Amino acid sequence: MVRVVLVGGASLTGKSTFARGLAARLGAEVVATDGLGRHPGRPWPAPRAHVAEFYRRLSAEAIDAFLLDHHGNLWPHIERLIQGHLDVGGSPLVLEGSALRPELAAARLADGRVRGVWLTASRDAISARIARLSGRAQAPPALAEIIDVFMARTLRDADRVREAIDRHGLEALDAADDEALARVLDEFSGATDPD
Repeated sequence: MVRVVLVGGASLTGKSTFARGLAARLGAEVVATDGLGRHPGRPWPAPRAHVAEFYRRLSAEAIDAFLLDHHGNLWPHIERLIQGHLDVGGSPLVLEGSALRPELAAARLADGRVRGVWLTASRDAISARIARLSGRAQAPPALAEIIDVFMARTLRDADRVREAIDRHGLEALDAADDEALARVLDEFSGATDPD
């Protein structure tokens, strides 16, 4: 029976919402990988000085390398969290976050007690969500510039995540496909151990 469900995907693909819905159905705890370590993240509503500096001064390559390094550095903590939950038992665990990179999580899915799903979204959907949530249209020029850098970073990462999902043959869900999301919620609900 599934004891740990991994919900991965690039930023702003709906992971948190899906994970909360799944956890509610399972009576599960939800843990977000964002709480395991800090990185610059979203530069709105008003970025701290170091976050603004990060997006303003670093090249696209450096920003991407930092993100991938951050996720790689979190993976040992994620592994301990998964294994600890498998060892102790209790209610299922839903672990969500961008740090659940397909290339890092693929081997973990060989354990039948761990299942993963990665949410994807079109580039247009991600861009529109970032623009809406950040207030990009009304942002002062300096903030709009930083938001645009964050958006470009997120779109590059979404492409990398999608490629890794395909390369490893992992389960992907289009975040805009409500029927598929509901079907997977039903499947996961039936596949977990209620303990």
